[in-house]
Amino acid sequence: MLVLEGLMALHDPRIRRHMDLKLYADCPVAERLHRRLNRGVPGWTRARHRIYWNEVVLPGHLHHVAPTRRHADLVIPNGRGASVRRRRVLARIRGWIRSRAKGAGRTVREGGIIEAGLRPLNGPYAEDCR
Repeated sequence: MLVLEGLMALHDPRIRRHMDLKLYADCPVAERLHRRLNRGVPGWTRARHRIYWNEVVLPGHLHHVAPTRRHADLVIPNGRGASVRRRRVLARIRGWIRSRAKGAGRTVREGGIIEAGLRPLNGPYAEDCR
């Protein structure tokens, strides 16, 4: 299994046609802005961040990233209050991985990790996948 991630991961049809499962992490605009303002750029004021957001980031997202959502097989909800919905989607993904592993004659260990060498998920949502 190969995981390809990034803002433009679903953009190129030449790459999409090789994907077995296409996911799109969806996060509300207000949450994305909040995260960006908290992350910040040293030396930038909040006003400068907002200007950059409104003039560069948001239009770029709407033009380039948001349209790729239609190519996703599953949309993963992200942001505050999405943990229950995210767990449901991740349960579907675990089921998909298990069915693919069985079809390939492999077994799946608890936690959805295929014994054939996948590493466990790390990061802020790792506990949601177990």
